Amino acid sequence: GVASGWSEQFSPAQQSGGAAWRAALLADADSLGSGAFRTLVDSYNDDELQRLMTNLGGHCYETLIEAFDRAAQSDGRVCFLAYTIKGFGLPLAGHRDNHGLYLTSQQFEAFRASHGRSQANQWEP
Repeated sequence: GVASGWSEQFSPAQQSGGAAWRAALLADADSLGSGAFRTLVDSYNDDELQRLMTNLGGHCYETLIEAFDRAAQSDGRVCFLAYTIKGFGLPLAGHRDNHGLYLTSQQFEAFRASHGRSQANQWEP
């Protein structure tokens, strides 16, 4: 399927940064005659491309809520495709083995702090 093809082709770039994304995205661009696509990809530096490609919208609650609200106004059928990354926002995001990986104590403390939580209130809603 599309998701498995995407994962096989692009998952390695998750951990490798913008240059890897650029190579993966442009691998077939020239043979497809897609100069406009190359121009688009080249308009991002490596850091920007890494941020863009590792946050394709499936994790943005505001965007999802807006899309659901717009869909509710339609009488037609609506399909949502939201690409998400396992472990989004964590050092192991997108790693092929991340279901079996653990955060170090320092990584977990940084994660907790980034969400405004402490050990005392980490389980509060």
